[in-house]
Amino acid sequence: MIVNTTSEMKRHLLSFNLKMDEAMESRFSSFLARAQEWVTDKIIGSEIEETLEIDLALGQADPHGKLRGLVGRVISETAYLASIPESDLQRSEAGFVVQNNDKMSPASLQRVERLIQSLNERINSDCDSLVHYLLKNSNAEGLYDYWRDSPQFEFLTDAFIPTMGIMRQNTSSVPVQRWAEFHDLQPKMNIALRTTVARYVSIEQIDALLSDYRTAELQDIQRKVLRWLRMAVLAEVTNTDNATHFAIEARNWMLRHESSFPEFVASDCYELPSPFHLGEGTVANLL
Repeated sequence: MIVNTTSEMKRHLLSFNLKMDEAMESRFSSFLARAQEWVTDKIIGSEIEETLEIDLALGQADPHGKLRGLVGRVISETAYLASIPESDLQRSEAGFVVQNNDKMSPASLQRVERLIQSLNERINSDCDSLVHYLLKNSNAEGLYDYWRDSPQFEFLTDAFIPTMGIMRQNTSSVPVQRWAEFHDLQPKMNIALRTTVARYVSIEQIDALLSDYRTAELQDIQRKVLRWLRMAVLAEVTNTDNATHFAIEARNWMLRHESSFPEFVASDCYELPSPFHLGEGTVANLL
């Protein structure tokens, strides 16, 4: 395991100060295992998991120290969050009872809720930091170039929105509050990109942009259109803004810079009447 014990967990999560008996320590190992399964399945993939599980010799420098720390934080926070509903429960002959210690007072519901909110916010931030680190260090010369061949990378980049931070930058109405919900929103965002948005810029151009985005080969002119595409996608999935407006802005940008968008120019979509002169309903009826 990447984080084996609660002692290691405390190094990643200073606020974790539960006093552990042997039984509680054993129970936490299962929370840590499930948290590692989650971060492996959702973000890092099995190859990076195997890399981080390799034991270091005593005194050996850790070439993966930064990544190990990022992953360790997400695992620790996720395990801690998952454990909260069970932290004060014990099994007795009469069923489940609340653990009691006369020297301590039980935390108020309000304090527990604040702890849960704080952990969710930290998980959101640290998952984003982990994805950003992997994106930065997985290009052709990066230490983790193989991550870009993983299903996790492909899933997260399907709609050009691999983090919650990027989502927040491109919508005034954030549709999710937790990173797990953001992850589960990816298929819906991908559908919006390939249906509503593609009608105006062509699926061929979207595929070409996505290929270059994934290999970090986008030109500056191409990179600038991503904001319109992202805004259109998020407007579609949240139903709080006009997705067509942003899709038309993306199209207009491509029309002004045709040499940078050859797949769009070669597509049937290019021959549509200019949205400059048509109402949105008219354009929609043509598609």
